[in-house]
Amino acid sequence: MSEPASTIDSLYPEEIYQLQPKVLVVLSRKWSSLTEQEIILLSKILGSVKLSLASVQIVTHSALSDRKLVDAYSPEKIVAFGLDISNLKKYEHQSFEGIPIVIAEDFRHLDDTKKRTLWLALKAMFGL
Repeated sequence: MSEPASTIDSLYPEEIYQLQPKVLVVLSRKWSSLTEQEIILLSKILGSVKLSLASVQIVTHSALSDRKLVDAYSPEKIVAFGLDISNLKKYEHQSFEGIPIVIAEDFRHLDDTKKRTLWLALKAMFGL
């Protein structure tokens, strides 16, 4: 005679998905100023690390110089476009206020070489 199925197994037969970390995307320009191509590019960049536009928080901020933004959103990871942050290099997986961050140039300045370098930094940050 076989063992009875556990109550949990019979109540929730769906696969359980691991929730992605809370990711904050910081843009230097307002969302309304982005072109359709730039939005598609952002979507593809996020898709490369198994995220979507709907799964991240997107904010516009001209600088990331203090802890206010981190405290306001409590992100687990930050991806920034078009910001210059002192003491941090672009296209490298590093830490800002104890939070993993990757900084890239504005979408208008991302060529194929910079996109590849960005991918490598994101790959390191997301453990892919």
